[in-house]
Amino acid sequence: MPPAVAKLKFKLKMKNSRILYLGSAEGNTISYLSEICKTNSITAVEISPVAMAELLVLAKKKDNIIPCLCDAHFPEKYRIQANDPVSYTHLRAHETLRYL
Repeated sequence: MPPAVAKLKFKLKMKNSRILYLGSAEGNTISYLSEICKTNSITAVEISPVAMAELLVLAKKKDNIIPCLCDAHFPEKYRIQANDPVSYTHLRAHETLRYL
């Protein structure tokens, strides 16, 4: 297991932590994370309005997803929603989810 995945797995087990996910697209990986981390909030940042439309449909079904239509290059725009995130990682979804 890669060290980044081990660290993420440990942090996801913490209750009431905040997860910041940059580039959430339509929410495929976010949906899996939402099921794994039911007590954690996930701020899903996406720049594309088209992808955000699909993500909003998912967010209505899942209570712990906070969608944010923003450019990830400007954290001041989503800082309030992602206040002090505990977990952040940039791994390919299939690599990460294989270990969780």
